[in-house]
Amino acid sequence: MSAQRYRITVTPLETDGRPPSGNALEFEQRSADNWMRTLEKFERQRGLCGDRCAALAVAIELLKSVAAEPHAQDRAVAQLRPYLDSLLAAAARLPKEG
Repeated sequence: MSAQRYRITVTPLETDGRPPSGNALEFEQRSADNWMRTLEKFERQRGLCGDRCAALAVAIELLKSVAAEPHAQDRAVAQLRPYLDSLLAAAARLPKEG
């Protein structure tokens, strides 16, 4: 499955925009998809730009990766499966050009 590896870092920001020292969530995610192509697709959508666009692309790709992994049959993922499938199908139908 895994042609690509990604490192995701989530760092909370202080009110002045600076990250606090030593407080970040970081993990690796494998994916068969090229996330940069997904980002490019969303960048071509009207009304999507900057951080919002990147967040949507990463969120969709994370959900796709989680759904495709062997643990995707876990109870928590199984309970979310109908909603996850619907969301991913809708994302796949987005037009390629804005």
